[in-house]
Amino acid sequence: MTTDTQHGTRFPLEPDYDPFAPAIREDPYTWLANRRDRGPVFFSPAVGMWVITRYADVDAVLRDPDTFSSENAIVGRYHPEVTARLAGKVPMTATLIGMDRPDHTRLRRIVNAAFTRARVARMEEDVTRLARRLAEDLPRDEPFDVLARFSYPLTLTVIAGLVGIPQQDIQRCHDLSEQWNELLGADERGMPLDDQLRCADAALEYHAHISELIAQREHEPADDLITAVWDVRRTGDVPLSDMEMLSLFPGLISAGHETTANLIGNTLWHLLRRPERWRAFVDGTTDVGNLVEEMLRFDTSIYGMPRRVTRDTVVGGVAIPAGDLVFLHFAAAGHDPDRFPDAAELRPTREDLQHLSFGRGAHFCLGAALARLETRIALEQLAAIRPGLRLVSEPEHVPHFVFRALRELVVE
Repeated sequence: MTTDTQHGTRFPLEPDYDPFAPAIREDPYTWLANRRDRGPVFFSPAVGMWVITRYADVDAVLRDPDTFSSENAIVGRYHPEVTARLAGKVPMTATLIGMDRPDHTRLRRIVNAAFTRARVARMEEDVTRLARRLAEDLPRDEPFDVLARFSYPLTLTVIAGLVGIPQQDIQRCHDLSEQWNELLGADERGMPLDDQLRCADAALEYHAHISELIAQREHEPADDLITAVWDVRRTGDVPLSDMEMLSLFPGLISAGHETTANLIGNTLWHLLRRPERWRAFVDGTTDVGNLVEEMLRFDTSIYGMPRRVTRDTVVGGVAIPAGDLVFLHFAAAGHDPDRFPDAAELRPTREDLQHLSFGRGAHFCLGAALARLETRIALEQLAAIRPGLRLVSEPEHVPHFVFRALRELVVE
């Protein structure tokens, strides 16, 4: 660790923290644990943010939205040519997770009804039927990528159906949204401009397709979220612009399947890499609900979320000036030994699992109940229908600042 001066304040500078570096990408927890021992808050030039790693500090920031704002905290930093290509056609700031009250409250009211616990519970039979079919269709006589053949089709089909994407368009939306997600941190990763422009074109096509569906649902209603938003918009109770309406659905689709598919993959990887864990799960000696909560703490599918500081403040003994960005490292907080004894161990029987992987407060994850349901059912169906699964090779992780994702998970 070195120190530098900013706004007249000496502060911890950590030039070695680069989440895209292979060593940190594959095992961020060991590196962050060592860094936490030297100081739980540091500035990373690689990401241009203060990184907050201690549970108590992350929790305190989440409880103080006046000081730590979501407004303009998640802003795409693109190459100027990419920005010019997307301008006016693709929302450049995140809706819901990139808003503060009262706008956040206004828009969240619109989509809350789709993710109530009661509605999610009614989806269990359909999700189970889909997971069972996908598990039964998996190859029996050759290795396969369980993410591509099972986790992603499951979660994508569920969220796309909820939003209102026709069955025949689901795979296309997935492919386009994956390319759109590649733009996050593209410059920092050194992605060639031609590839960035290719991803920008995919983002344009993705949003244009959603726009077409929105226009169609205005006159051809269906039992889906797009129609429900139109119903709210017609009443005038909740003001909503065209761009705000467009921005709601691509983010929901991407977040609603990427993170859950990755959670399923991460959980299955940790079970299969220790065969005795998988056997215990198949035998029914591991409680699946508790396992899911422990995995959300132990190796969650999202590293954290940024916030923008609205006034000079202090976090973990470190002065942070107004206007700077902080990154709330949920994954690091889940490994804080002050909050979780033996934090580096996966313990499905762990109690008091108040992890922060879904956030807290007004921005608590909208789809938390659905993610839990899908992950539980996915693991149950795989254990019932494919109890002999085994890991073929150790996977690599996708280089990403926000998502904790395996590139593939090959099993047989």
